[in-house]
Amino acid sequence: MQELSASGVMVFCLQEMRESNKKEPSVLGACLKALGEGWEHETFLEPHSINFGLCFIWRADVLKVKKLEKLVLPKIPKFNIRVIAKKIKKIIDRGALIGTFEMNGKLIRISNIHLDCHGQFAQRERQLKALVDYLKSNSSIDKEIICGDFNTIGMEALSKKQEKKILDILGPNFINAHPRSTPTFHLLQRLDYIFVKNIKVKKAEVLKLKGSDHRPIIASLEI
Repeated sequence: MQELSASGVMVFCLQEMRESNKKEPSVLGACLKALGEGWEHETFLEPHSINFGLCFIWRADVLKVKKLEKLVLPKIPKFNIRVIAKKIKKIIDRGALIGTFEMNGKLIRISNIHLDCHGQFAQRERQLKALVDYLKSNSSIDKEIICGDFNTIGMEALSKKQEKKILDILGPNFINAHPRSTPTFHLLQRLDYIFVKNIKVKKAEVLKLKGSDHRPIIASLEI
């Protein structure tokens, strides 16, 4: 994270964060220690659970926080739970961590999300539509970023088809910051995205870094 910070990264959006315990060091604590002073953070975690697991870390001298919100996304329907109950011990609750920041006199809203990996793509569509409906309730935002793990499971052709549906749900003004089919997970799968609205993308790439089974996406945006 030090290298990314030195390269100009101003906000980190993390998924699958967990509450630390006495036996394991805090991942968040290690990140903040590596970054040093001048950074603030917010989490969407459920104590003693693997639910939600979302986190923001941002540079407080650049981004002035205006509002932080936590949205619980729709759960998988009970019918699907009965079908898959034998294979899955626990259905993980998913959500969105939403931060509204002020920068250069503009309001920038960032939604960090993690959609279900169960229930086929229809469940992810349901969750994404719930987020979009929630965001539409506040139209005073100048610039928008929606990012995270969308679980677009499948090889390139299927992933591209799901990506198109995601953009249809988000609306015509959103663009994929990294449209190439670069894998972000095992078996050449693209699961992770950054979508932006009213923002110019200067550069975006998938990085090969240790510490996770996903490859992070980094985007340089002109605000």
